Amino acid sequence: MAKNKTSFLKKLKHKYRLVVFNEDSYKEVWWIKLSRLKLINIFTIFTIVLVTIIILSIAYTPLKEYIPGYPSGEIKKDIILNAIKVDSLEQALKIKDQYFNNLKKIIKGEKLNNYVDYNKNTHTDSIYKVDLNHKLTVDDSLLRIKIEREETYNVSPYEITKTSNNLSDIHFFPPLKGIITNKFDKKNHHYGVDIVSQANEPITAVLKGRVIFTGWTLKTGYVIQIQHDNNLVSIYKHLDNLIVEEGDKVNTADPIAFIGNTGEETTGPHLHFELWHNGNALNPEDYINF
Repeated sequence: MAKNKTSFLKKLKHKYRLVVFNEDSYKEVWWIKLSRLKLINIFTIFTIVLVTIIILSIAYTPLKEYIPGYPSGEIKKDIILNAIKVDSLEQALKIKDQYFNNLKKIIKGEKLNNYVDYNKNTHTDSIYKVDLNHKLTVDDSLLRIKIEREETYNVSPYEITKTSNNLSDIHFFPPLKGIITNKFDKKNHHYGVDIVSQANEPITAVLKGRVIFTGWTLKTGYVIQIQHDNNLVSIYKHLDNLIVEEGDKVNTADPIAFIGNTGEETTGPHLHFELWHNGNALNPEDYINF
């Protein structure tokens, strides 16, 4: 056995001479000494380099799209877009179901559920909005006429707002009755007060005016801004179940939303309320009895 191994190794190391001749003159043009072992090494190195180039080409170039069964860039893009659309549709269906459940609860006089399913672990900074087109029926019109007739001679104390440059003469209706947990602190850039109350409590307008902004911010969640007379602006943050939209007119004490827990800066269900006059932040506690 040892002799056979020795003879095999000798055969592998035995050198051969590869010569290239000129066909006409039979003169040597080029030659090289080779052995079987050297040929095996050369072939092995060439194979490794070739396989490495092929793998890198497939991994980092568009060539991989030509491999049967491998998805192209367009297919991947369509898969991602379809996944996003399916997720959005799923959330929209959940919101629509909650909306109709809330309508049933309103009729029965029960407490409302959250309109937006807010979860910090999923869809942190997403916004979901459902557009519902409601058509008036005959019963709706008759009910509207009946209520308008009944309210013709009613005078609401909240509709009486003095137009005065002196803010102390203006009657502000509290946006929410509750406990103030974080007071106005201009030095620390806290330009309002945080009010804690029971869940599903409605948020009301402090004065009559026009809604100039409704939307979502990552830090403060759902926000409503209302422009009032005398260059007054009231701001309501961390809301839920927005009732009004931009451009709507509101009267004093009209519900505009519900207490919420939206936005990254929230620490639980509460209302962050701000009052601004001529671009300056006011301490709401100086004008409103919470």
